[in-house]
Amino acid sequence: MMKYLGYRGGDADTAFGRFFDPKMAPLLDKAYREWESHLERGLKSLREQGKLVEGADPARLAQAAMTCLQ
Repeated sequence: MMKYLGYRGGDADTAFGRFFDPKMAPLLDKAYREWESHLERGLKSLREQGKLVEGADPARLAQAAMTCLQ
């Protein structure tokens, strides 16, 4: 997929390279993990209130939601 988008190891002249900054990867990873933890906490609260089925896995649901955003 990255090759299709024109990524060639960070070449700034490529379609993907213009938007890809390896220095941002750790910051984005941290932000996504933080958002995922907030979602998980909220889903746990909903489950405890009976608004989410008892067998639901908040961690997996939060991960799936974040995967969709990525």
